Amino acid sequence: MASAALLLVTGCTAQAAVLTLQPDVNAVEAGAVLWATLTLSSVTRAPLVVPLASGHPTLASVPASVTVPAGASAARFGVEVSPRPVAARTTVRITASPPAEASVHRELHVYPPATVTQVVLRPGSVTGGAQSILQITLSRAAVHPGVRVDLRNSRPTDITHVPHLTVPPGKSDAAATVGTTPVVAAILTEITASVATANSMSTTLTVQAAAKQMLAASCAAGSDCASGQCADGVCCSSTCTGTCRSCSLGAMAGTCAAHAAGTDPGSRNVVPSAALVTTGLVGQYLLPSRGHSSRQFAAATVPAIACQPRLRAQPPALA
Repeated sequence: MASAALLLVTGCTAQAAVLTLQPDVNAVEAGAVLWATLTLSSVTRAPLVVPLASGHPTLASVPASVTVPAGASAARFGVEVSPRPVAARTTVRITASPPAEASVHRELHVYPPATVTQVVLRPGSVTGGAQSILQITLSRAAVHPGVRVDLRNSRPTDITHVPHLTVPPGKSDAAATVGTTPVVAAILTEITASVATANSMSTTLTVQAAAKQMLAASCAAGSDCASGQCADGVCCSSTCTGTCRSCSLGAMAGTCAAHAAGTDPGSRNVVPSAALVTTGLVGQYLLPSRGHSSRQFAAATVPAIACQPRLRAQPPALA
């Protein structure tokens, strides 16, 4: 935008002081802070005090004066807009009156607060642990320095988002990411967006519990499973805590089944059964045969093995 300037013609010499704003805007929100720079037509030989004035000092304030240092031609001062809202757009004139030069002016238009007109979640329902996007729309485009929108929700332990966001100048909407935590049952939470001194608006987010896993599906706890039971890392039809039984045996996964004879289920030791007394191996420890793993006994060496929680074969009862 063009800087305000007024020319004073004296003979053949034109003198012009210039008043500019940083940022170079005319429209502002309540509470805005700007810097104004007064630039004289020439360098001063001595410090020069320039009176300043605001046409509406309770709405936009400036210092009583600004001093241009000796050997300089410009000085800067602050313009502070009151945070108190106005009922309608109000124009304020800022004036600098340098001695020996014509006064220069700059106008600011202070806008009334924008209001929240729409709050939307996309999607409005998520599974716990997933995210949603909160979209906020204002009644008008924001002007400098933007419009702050405060956010809050009714379940801060389950729902997370930034405490506030800013709709930038020239825009009328903004978005925020809403995070959720896993839940054991569906919950509803209200998310509210508000503009201070203006209004607030709310919307509801539904957070669903994760779907329960079916039998044989991987699990970490019983709460993961529709059956309520998690055994050997899969959803099981029962607790399956018996010795030499498992819920993750191949095609039988999901159903508690016995390990095959002679196999070691890992955490449960494999030892020979009392049936070995008929093989002539009574009293001997069973060791894996050559070429077999420590979890598999050779059938040729031990013709009758059952998965049992004993450490050695039992001798026959004496007659």
